[in-house]
Amino acid sequence: MEDLIDAIRRIIERWVRTTTHLTADASAGDDTITVFTTSRFSAGDEILIKATNDEGGEDTEFGLIIEEIVDRNTIRLTEPLEFNWAIADDATIIK
Repeated sequence: MEDLIDAIRRIIERWVRTTTHLTADASAGDDTITVFTTSRFSAGDEILIKATNDEGGEDTEFGLIIEEIVDRNTIRLTEPLEFNWAIADDATIIK
């Protein structure tokens, strides 16, 4: 029974928690980001960006709202980014 519950939990998390990676660096002040895929993201979604920092920890920018899905790889935000995000740091978008 526990295996069944774990399988259901993984399926739900996969549909509720959506992730994609940046495919281009994003700078503080940018209001568009380029990602691997915009699939399963929509205007109005709240997202965050996280990446590995030089000390081996994680940096995170919370409370970003999607204004528009421009195309299959571009997201426009309602507010500009506060921080710089690099693909070299494995910057990831999470809903």
